Amino acid sequence: KELENERKVLKDEILKINSLLIDNSKKKKNAFSDLENLTLKINRKQSLIKLTNQQINLLNSNVEKNEDKITNDLVNIIKFVDQLNAAETDNIEPLASPLEKTAKTRPDKITAENRKEIFLERSPKSNEDYFLVPRVVE
Repeated sequence: KELENERKVLKDEILKINSLLIDNSKKKKNAFSDLENLTLKINRKQSLIKLTNQQINLLNSNVEKNEDKITNDLVNIIKFVDQLNAAETDNIEPLASPLEKTAKTRPDKITAENRKEIFLERSPKSNEDYFLVPRVVE
């Protein structure tokens, strides 16, 4: 009977050890998976940083190449704004449109004949005044 109890205790301990081994194996797999995910994320971020640095370097080189042109353009813009500020606008009313023109009008004359009968004759179904079509909405 004692041997039976010891055997049962040993069996329970073996089961506990096996379950711990299985849990550790799962944790190890999860840890490897997490590590792979982190590695992928780090690699992706590093490639984005590299790409961003390349774009910044390209932008800087373009600015350096065109520095004189950009400077001249900015000076011209500032001169133009100064000219606009110097314009005398004290007694001038604001405009709704810079053109302030009225629309051209023409006399309302009938230039084409009424062809209602011709169109109604050619339609598959009609009454005296309208085209007849199948009902779409109930």
